[in-house]
Amino acid sequence: MTLRQKISDIPLYLQILIGMITGIIIGLIALQVDGGDTFIRHWIQPWGQIFIRLLQLIAIPLVFISLIKGMTGLKDISKFSRIGGKTIGTYICTTVVAILIGLAMGLLVQPGKLVNHEQVAHLQEQFIRAMYPVQLFAFTTSSSAATLPVTLKTVEQKLGISEEVSSFVLPVGVTINMDGTSCYQTIAILFIAQVLGIDLSFSQLCIIVAMTVLSSIGTPGIPGGSYVILAMVLTSVGIPVEGLALILGVDRPLDMLRTAVNVTGDAAVCSIIDR
Repeated sequence: MTLRQKISDIPLYLQILIGMITGIIIGLIALQVDGGDTFIRHWIQPWGQIFIRLLQLIAIPLVFISLIKGMTGLKDISKFSRIGGKTIGTYICTTVVAILIGLAMGLLVQPGKLVNHEQVAHLQEQFIRAMYPVQLFAFTTSSSAATLPVTLKTVEQKLGISEEVSSFVLPVGVTINMDGTSCYQTIAILFIAQVLGIDLSFSQLCIIVAMTVLSSIGTPGIPGGSYVILAMVLTSVGIPVEGLALILGVDRPLDMLRTAVNVTGDAAVCSIIDR
């Protein structure tokens, strides 16, 4: 077996994770060497920028083509309105729920105490076990759009969801369903407001919920796609946009985590629609 074949046998998300860890190690070593930061800036950083640009380049065509494939793959065209309406309605509901959870956490409320976890434990375990490769891939790429092919393959092969449903529901979810991003934005807004000493009224909290729901539909599924949307929501409730500086320094790992939540939400809705 050649080296190339051995590498190809390693799951793609694991290859990316190894590359990320290797990059961190090389970066730490370079910081200890004279001229290392210059080497990274001029010889390493451009390749990372090229990777991000390629993700941005492929995001829209990938989602568009997948959506068209899903629509044309419907055996009964009369199902289009039913599945489409149910899909969009469920995605909006999950987004609102994510926002409310974010507000509750930001206001130091502990939700979910009344949930009977024993009844759904086996379902959760089965779902998470099947979804962990997708979550890791989303974590390492920070792109819901780039993760779409992996998500499609996983829900069809491991969760038993029909291709007719998954090929339509998941591309729509990449576009309009951003549960992790919505939850993050509400917590980030509350954090910035608290640091700046700004008290938010109930009406402002309602505006945050409404604006986050609407803005999550337009958040691009690419790394760092939520910055502009978050700035818009901050402005709508009278919080200085300069407050973004408080979180931008640590946003990269948070972006990776919320992308994993985004794709998990897409798969959860897909499972609901298929039932």
